[in-house]
Amino acid sequence: MNRRPDPNSPTRIHEVHEQVLAYWNNPEGLWRIQVGARVVARIFEDPAPLSRAEINELCADLLQPGQDAVDRLARTGFHLEHDARGDVIGMAFSPTPGSGGTYVTDLSERRLYAWCAEDTMLFSIVMGRRTDVIAVCPVTRQIITATVDPVKGLENLVPATAQMTLAPIHGNDLRTEFCDRVSFTADEGAARQLAGNDPEVVYMSAQEGFAVAKSLADMF
Repeated sequence: MNRRPDPNSPTRIHEVHEQVLAYWNNPEGLWRIQVGARVVARIFEDPAPLSRAEINELCADLLQPGQDAVDRLARTGFHLEHDARGDVIGMAFSPTPGSGGTYVTDLSERRLYAWCAEDTMLFSIVMGRRTDVIAVCPVTRQIITATVDPVKGLENLVPATAQMTLAPIHGNDLRTEFCDRVSFTADEGAARQLAGNDPEVVYMSAQEGFAVAKSLADMF
């Protein structure tokens, strides 16, 4: 019987990290990044829902004539969050709690809920903003708090033992494949439990998770 690789081994972490980078570092992935950066920046500045027409106008120079940005994203597994009218209210961040339970507070003290732990750090770096993060460990239910500095990394991390899980992306549904599996946990035991339930998941310290976020932010 083959023994499963240690989900905290540098080799496994590197493998999953490289797979995540490869998902984004290609023409279609870089297009998603450009669209995502614009839509997320708009969500940070103004929580009002965005119509398809508004998103297409926001990304007009990135689209071919007659192309719809939301449809193109959906075809690659990047499904946005919509309200009852079909307008977009969430992309990486939502105005209401989602399946993750991690939220950030931007400089105007308006609360936004991140789709995953990685997004709280990634967009802090991309936007050059210090952000306060609060998360609930999915295993212990312990509260995890930190301030993300876009240059220095995680500051005032409590508990200091906090870890972050990471998962590969296969291109089917970004939120379920990646976001729902990328969490802050209170300690290594909780992270190992999550990884034990999912053979694709690896984990690392929360500070190491910031380094992963930085490598993704460098593509923006």
